[in-house]
Amino acid sequence: MRIPLLIIPVYLLLSVWLQQLNAQPKPSSRELAFLGRSIWVDAPNMQLSYKKFSNQELNNIEKEFNTGFAQSTISSIDSLKQTLKLCDWLTYQLIRKVAQLHIAKQDNYWGYTFAKFYLLQSMGYEPILSIGSNSILLYVRSIDTVYNVPIKLYNGKQYVCLNFHDYNFDSTITANNSVYAKDVIDNPILFSFQIESIPDLSELAYTQRKLNFEFGGKNQQVEIQINEDVKNLFINYPVTNYINQFNIPMSRETKASLINSLKYKVEKMKTKRGVAFLMTFSRNAFGFSSDTELFGREKRLSPEETLIYDKSDCEDRSALFFNLVKEIYNLPMIVLSSDKHVTVAVKLPKMVGEGIEFNGQKFTLCEPTPQGKNLRLGKSVLDPQLKPYEVVYSYFPHSR
Repeated sequence: MRIPLLIIPVYLLLSVWLQQLNAQPKPSSRELAFLGRSIWVDAPNMQLSYKKFSNQELNNIEKEFNTGFAQSTISSIDSLKQTLKLCDWLTYQLIRKVAQLHIAKQDNYWGYTFAKFYLLQSMGYEPILSIGSNSILLYVRSIDTVYNVPIKLYNGKQYVCLNFHDYNFDSTITANNSVYAKDVIDNPILFSFQIESIPDLSELAYTQRKLNFEFGGKNQQVEIQINEDVKNLFINYPVTNYINQFNIPMSRETKASLINSLKYKVEKMKTKRGVAFLMTFSRNAFGFSSDTELFGREKRLSPEETLIYDKSDCEDRSALFFNLVKEIYNLPMIVLSSDKHVTVAVKLPKMVGEGIEFNGQKFTLCEPTPQGKNLRLGKSVLDPQLKPYEVVYSYFPHSR
């Protein structure tokens, strides 16, 4: 039987309407902004009756969460983690946002913190809570080396605090706290602070920045694309070891604009002069300030953060310089640290100056931080003869 022609448009409109209806978010779905995109998660708002709680009350609270949290919430987080290839740190940033949808931090901090604990545990991590009379600290099991945040040994395992910043880094709040932990799951995910990749961010969020400096008696300008949202990804990132900090990758847009611009500048230079150009760029394209002046505490910036902030210190410049040499020349390097300074030495085709010997190879000192005088390649505030330094990280391109 043929369908009358007048019915066909109505049928098509009905079909399209049904498809749109099915595509609409569920009533409990909530929209949040993450990595420059709007996403929907199934996150019904929870009215938790407890504002503070003791260990005895936590079992009842967990029952409320088992009822109030939809399993699709966990599935949403896990799906985004896989799709965006989120490392553990960025997964935690997503968890923070989802927890905020369920229980607003400003309305019920303890409930918000327990929501993060619950989500971490549901995702396969191993968190614990440390509860005091006026504080609730969230820890997660990790074997990484992390500084300037509380580390707790519990049942012979290391746990790292994730919300110390919420208490203004006050070390007194960790005293005499009781621990709340759930039964250990089989093969839990050990939380890693290594940043393996930055997902693509919205191109609309990037702005152009012009960085000016002098090299070879001429004014130089490097134009790059920066995204201020990157600051938010790392604003509470703890101090980790140098291998983690120096290898935090840049977002795609920033990296492409920076590396392409610098490659164009150095393409006709010999390696020695090109490395000197990168050293001078890292040294003079930004203002200098200590972490205490900028943040009130020690904080190590990623290479991309150094490009965004107007000021930075020696650890930040060294990480940026290391990243640039690695991307453009991929030369062996060592990172040197003394009591008050961090710098880099590069294995050039021919060593310049007195240099540093490490593992039978000679490295040229490169000072990427402004000093009292303009230090050329092979010169540094570190004295190789006195050796007031240690090699805290070494990079060899072809080593496993």
